Amino acid sequence: QAYNKRLAQLKSGGTPETKSNSPELVYKQLRRALNDKTPRRHYFVTIPTHISGLMRRALPFGLLYKVLGKWS
Repeated sequence: QAYNKRLAQLKSGGTPETKSNSPELVYKQLRRALNDKTPRRHYFVTIPTHISGLMRRALPFGLLYKVLGKWS
């Protein structure tokens, strides 16, 4: 039932863009990366990427891998 609902959404043009995954956010970060005098290695776009970046800095790697393993 969920598969058929999702298939119908995709056939009708997909799902509406939300603020968290809009192409404008990616463009904004890309423009920032290209114009920065000292560009970073990573630019976070969505809330989950911001959270994972904070977790990477705050948690020891062993604990981080355990947490990420439960989400996979």
